[in-house]
Amino acid sequence: MNSVWLLAVLIGFCGLWIWAIQRPSSWQLLIVQCTEAKDIQLLLEDLERKPPLVQPRFYDEAMQYFLQHNLDLAVELTLRFVPTHPDHALSQEWMEFLASRDETSEYFSSEFLTQYRRTGCATGAG
Repeated sequence: MNSVWLLAVLIGFCGLWIWAIQRPSSWQLLIVQCTEAKDIQLLLEDLERKPPLVQPRFYDEAMQYFLQHNLDLAVELTLRFVPTHPDHALSQEWMEFLASRDETSEYFSSEFLTQYRRTGCATGAG
């Protein structure tokens, strides 16, 4: 009898675990919500509440989504995020990527690039 109960609990736990890993995170849901609303303010507020060390990872995840779904939001997020994390490699990579594209380069003034462009940034810096 105990082994049947243990097996039922194990199957239930495995089912919940599979459901949890397939479900989008609250961050992913917020990215989609901001894309639909065409407004990143809630995303920026949530990003500021996260520990500074992990903010670039969340920024990168949002950028990957925005790049596919709304380029204007990707530009806006980069223009708002880079000044707070200019020394992080992800900030630099996304800024350089967007500044080099014809359709977005106009948003990255020479003053902005001069102030925030860095060389030799490591992923964990900033």
